[in-house]
Amino acid sequence: MRAKLASLSMALVVLGATSSVQAGGYDTPILYSARHIGMGGTAVSYVDDPSAFFHNPAGLQGTKRWSVLANVSPVFGNIRATPNDPSAYPSAKDIDAGYEFAPFFLVGGAYRVHEMVTVGMGIYPVASAGASFTYTNPITEAKWEDRTRLVFVEAAPGVSVELPKNVTLGLTYRVTYVNLDRVQGPEDGNKFLDFQMTGINWLGFRLGLQWQPLPQLKLGATYRHKTVTKIENDEGTALGSQFTDISTEFTLPSRFVVGGRYDLTQLPLSFSSDIEYALNSQNKEAPFKGTDAMGRGAEVANVFRWDNAFTVRVGAEY
Repeated sequence: MRAKLASLSMALVVLGATSSVQAGGYDTPILYSARHIGMGGTAVSYVDDPSAFFHNPAGLQGTKRWSVLANVSPVFGNIRATPNDPSAYPSAKDIDAGYEFAPFFLVGGAYRVHEMVTVGMGIYPVASAGASFTYTNPITEAKWEDRTRLVFVEAAPGVSVELPKNVTLGLTYRVTYVNLDRVQGPEDGNKFLDFQMTGINWLGFRLGLQWQPLPQLKLGATYRHKTVTKIENDEGTALGSQFTDISTEFTLPSRFVVGGRYDLTQLPLSFSSDIEYALNSQNKEAPFKGTDAMGRGAEVANVFRWDNAFTVRVGAEY
């Protein structure tokens, strides 16, 4: 077993770029573990602990015999937005949601079953979105609650295989759980929107590669396949009316990541960088559907139409 706490490091740059629509998707750009967060989120070329289930499954090859990781990555975020029509709700214009807390976690373990093969499993939130706003209804002067919570959690059994020439391949099978909680209406009273939907996708996977052509140079690449998860519930409130058999779909887009790490030979100093390309345009639209009290089907558009995006991460470690 090898135990590793964390290294003293510094994050340098995290850059995201899109062509027209500034949407980074649901993914949180820097997660798991403390060492990789300190390295600006770079990991794909040198990860060697159970956070490889999230970054690059080829990194499971770092397990000498067995390895266990329990990681918490607390994320605080603040959103300023206009959550409702400002002509009808003037107090909803450009308001601050306040700081939100997301206790991201990763629990994983790996075991070397053969000198060339390592297996294991990780569980972790992979993406999220949401905020909570409070503003005043100008007609009733009641305080309105406007809350959205969207969370993606993955369970990922995986395997890595060491090949000649310092090449390692990895694969994880991803089971994705999605939970959406949506509430809008008076804090004390009947809600205009009030529903919670959940769903599971069983068809996800992640491929990874690591290669060490030189003792001081490590290279890596990974591909995460798109998942489309249908979420549903037997009942919910929308537009102030009760609906049954409500459902919609959420897409977690495909992502390609390549990266490298270079360790200086004269100094205990290393540099790394990851370049990620996210196919956010796979998120186009997915209507909300339901059945009203008269048994009639209803549908409300939910349009995304995001653009693809590059993210560059750079880190240095002493």
